[in-house]
Amino acid sequence: MDNYISSLFQKITRQEYLNKNIQEELKKYDYELISSIGVDRLVFAKNKNSVIKVARNENKIDINYDEAAFWNQHKNKNLFCPVIDNGPHYTWIKMKYCNKSPKEFKLYKQKVENSSYHINDLHPDNIGRINKSGELVCFDYPNAIKI
Repeated sequence: MDNYISSLFQKITRQEYLNKNIQEELKKYDYELISSIGVDRLVFAKNKNSVIKVARNENKIDINYDEAAFWNQHKNKNLFCPVIDNGPHYTWIKMKYCNKSPKEFKLYKQKVENSSYHINDLHPDNIGRINKSGELVCFDYPNAIKI
């Protein structure tokens, strides 16, 4: 990722939040805020190819770290959306873009139950199909564990 864009995402974590200048800069580079409902992170999309999850503040960086570390250890593309990049100190992580698919929650839940993984915060809003491959995955799994 471009260093300038990375620094914009880092500013959000450093409590500069989404001031008007940062919003305008991100828009100029085709980043769109797609979720601000989570208490830990803001999620930006770029052309529906990837998402950037930005820690809302420095106390929330561990959420990004946990998700990236879990992915790097297990890389299970059948269950989890890949983490493909991260910023300095995990202020942000980049993942593939998923189209939400809450109606397929039961199907996904069965996949997880038949695996050796557990996701504490598993719910329909965290399930989707990866753009292009169509794989049904969880895209929010910082508390996932291998059992």
